[in-house]
Amino acid sequence: MSRGNQRDRDRERAQARAGGKTKPKNDGLTPEQRRERLFRSSLSTHFDTSYSSMYLILYVILAHFYAEMQEHYKRKQQEKHHKVVEGTMQVV
Repeated sequence: MSRGNQRDRDRERAQARAGGKTKPKNDGLTPEQRRERLFRSSLSTHFDTSYSSMYLILYVILAHFYAEMQEHYKRKQQEKHHKVVEGTMQVV
């Protein structure tokens, strides 16, 4: 039993099911231009993820710094209202 033109028929059926979803083989670019386009798109994707992770790291650092500053400010306020006298604290 030979397969004959079964591949051709399957290919035609697949194209009919896709309904024009196929990419045009000729987009008017040379292979070098296609490589450059692919490189630029992958580069921009890489930078997008790099910037996202950089912003996340920056946010975490700033949040930590902000929390430290709040603690420092709170301690300063407490020191302002309390005075150490002979090892005990008294409210002024």
